[in-house]
Amino acid sequence: MARVLGSRHCLVCGRDNRVGMHLRFRVDGDGAEAAWASTSSFQGFPGVLHGGIVLSLCDDAMWYAAFGRGAFTMTAEASVRYRTPVRIGLPLVIRGWVTEHRGRLWTCAAELAAAEGDTVLATAAGKFLPVPPQLLDRTCVHEYPEPERQAAP
Repeated sequence: MARVLGSRHCLVCGRDNRVGMHLRFRVDGDGAEAAWASTSSFQGFPGVLHGGIVLSLCDDAMWYAAFGRGAFTMTAEASVRYRTPVRIGLPLVIRGWVTEHRGRLWTCAAELAAAEGDTVLATAAGKFLPVPPQLLDRTCVHEYPEPERQAAP
């Protein structure tokens, strides 16, 4: 497990964000994956997940995919293609993978799919660059990604 700067208040994966999504990505050399179901707190149109949240989910999946290959980056550019509105409460799977690594640039892709049936609801592409040194506040360093907690028997 790497020791890198982590944001425990990240909207998508931060454990200490009271209004966050608290996703836990499983990461390996092939990519990253997480499961999640939204609540109305993340709604755009009535009954529909906000488009910015869709992109946020995909962005984190892409970040974790690069992290799984040893990169500590931040988003330089991202785009999303919305294939269909995402219903609030629908169980989802978010997947990200690296499509190219050249020098400092990591190019990644992601998809948001229905957990049942695996219907792809949105796809995304992103470019990621190393985190600038001035953002690396060493007082905030901790183990990341954090291990999933086991439920007590």
